[in-house]
Amino acid sequence: MKHSVGQVASNPVVTIRTANTVREAQMQMRQAKIRHLPVLEDGKLVGMLSDRELQQIMPSGLEKPVGEFMTPATSVSSEALLRDVVEKMREAKVLAYAVVDKGHLIGILTTDDLLRVLISMLDSQERTFAGGLSGLKFNTTIGSLLNMLEQVGI
Repeated sequence: MKHSVGQVASNPVVTIRTANTVREAQMQMRQAKIRHLPVLEDGKLVGMLSDRELQQIMPSGLEKPVGEFMTPATSVSSEALLRDVVEKMREAKVLAYAVVDKGHLIGILTTDDLLRVLISMLDSQERTFAGGLSGLKFNTTIGSLLNMLEQVGI
């Protein structure tokens, strides 16, 4: 069975506006326990802000708008095949994509979502095969995750 991005992406999505401050972004991310924050302007996706970017901002920048620090928006369709998007993430070294449907932000796909899928698949495989998954090699990179998804049939 082929999975679409929309089937596994997290939603609802916590977002922030370009005019909000870096301090507000930090608080939102901390409260929601997330590492990626889609940035909107006039309701449209315009960028992404990650916890890594926020960590590099000096204290003097905490009151500046997030629009000054965000990266350009990267998005995928909710109907895109999960396997294709995982490969795209690996090649581009991207840890999160905004998920859009008809021009509207409907979710976010992160490595946490992919790991959740992988855990579910491994649990299913372990129930199916009494001998477990001793043939699989475990690693933490997206490339390794992609290889594991291939090994279990995605």
